[in-house]
Amino acid sequence: MPVRVYRSTDPEAPVLSGTVGSLINVLRACLVDGYGTQAPAGWSMPYTDGLTPPQRAHFRQAPRAGWEAYDIEILDNGNTGFVAGRADYAAFWGWSGATGLGQGTIAFPVRTSNGIFVRKSATSDATPRAWFVVASERAFYFVLYHAVGPDWAAAYLGFFGDLLPVGQNDNTAVLAAGSPGPSQHGGLVRQETHAAALFAPFTFQGAPGPVPLSMLWPAGTFDVVVGNGPFAYPNGPDGAGYIDRVILTDSGHLRGFIPGFWVPLHDWKSASNVTNGTILSGSGPLAGREFIVVKWGNGNTGTGTAAFALEISDTWYTF
Repeated sequence: MPVRVYRSTDPEAPVLSGTVGSLINVLRACLVDGYGTQAPAGWSMPYTDGLTPPQRAHFRQAPRAGWEAYDIEILDNGNTGFVAGRADYAAFWGWSGATGLGQGTIAFPVRTSNGIFVRKSATSDATPRAWFVVASERAFYFVLYHAVGPDWAAAYLGFFGDLLPVGQNDNTAVLAAGSPGPSQHGGLVRQETHAAALFAPFTFQGAPGPVPLSMLWPAGTFDVVVGNGPFAYPNGPDGAGYIDRVILTDSGHLRGFIPGFWVPLHDWKSASNVTNGTILSGSGPLAGREFIVVKWGNGNTGTGTAAFALEISDTWYTF
């Protein structure tokens, strides 16, 4: 199950902008079609609105024996429930048992809601925006450098796909995660409980949802926006850097972890030697894993900067 990295700077990469359909166009190229020399991640696109480019579409995980392939529905027509007439906005929902465009057994969050908010661009025009996608057949991250502000509001992080569950048979541990609304431009990077939307289709016991989940950050790393830990960087005794996973809880139970998402136990925000796009190789218990640093903002702590690592080796679903 290869983990693939896609960038807006790749040859023949699609363009993200504040125009209708541009987010779907980027995700279709990364997940379904591929582009240039980049192979697709192995997803399908079973339903669209038939427009060119599509302004509503479903993307579906690759099939696996004994497991459901879940859908993500993207609304990218400039008329989300958040604000009408804003082509720089998009929204999405997860689906279990999808049977058509915006139809199925369970939407997460509920389909009558506005969905999970996405900020694509600072402007509703064709200005190109940088983007970055990390994807496997089961899940993907998308980072959109929309440039709304110079600090944490400079980009957006969203996620959809399978969790790394602690329950051996938890085959409904699927997450749709991003921002709850337009006041939160950064997606998953803000650490307050009200600042992220996280939904699964079922509880860990199998009861139908949608089910809101919560994130539990590693001790000492809370700084409003992810990227600041309790230790100096690099760590003096061994010259190393330390990172840790974020726990997802379901009604007070540890459900699992967001696969491939790692937060620093150091102050990466103001560290000049930690730069966006740096590749890190794991050692010790993380030997054999590779990571890419994702960082944006003004280099200040608090809400000034977001900094974290995404795993880019084929090790997302390995403890």
